[in-house]
Amino acid sequence: QKVPRKRLMEIGFKDGREPTDMKRAHESSKVNNKVGLNYYKASYHNYVIFTPDKEMLEAAGVTNSGLYSFHAGRAGEKGQKTQEKENLKQWIRAKCKEAGIPVDEAAENGGFVPAPNDAMAFDFSEIW
Repeated sequence: QKVPRKRLMEIGFKDGREPTDMKRAHESSKVNNKVGLNYYKASYHNYVIFTPDKEMLEAAGVTNSGLYSFHAGRAGEKGQKTQEKENLKQWIRAKCKEAGIPVDEAAENGGFVPAPNDAMAFDFSEIW
């Protein structure tokens, strides 16, 4: 979710501004325990796309059963709010903080947009 300027200052962004767009898509988690990311600001909310490896997600308590499945999505299956999704959201918040991306945990849905679009994990390997 967008964080209002006043709230940005309250959570540590001194000038009340969001960071500029970021692209670190080729950071190596194996070498420096960082994850690739793309962050960009839109009119009503911001987007962040992380590219973690399987081991990084599993260490955070997100297994492949918590991932969005291409085939299940095509069949119209709706995901349930599970502990794995909460684990994923906790992982996302931590990675956002590491990167200097504001997330207002006191906001509705912990700073995420409403479900089901709040946090999603995809495994694109099954498509290929």
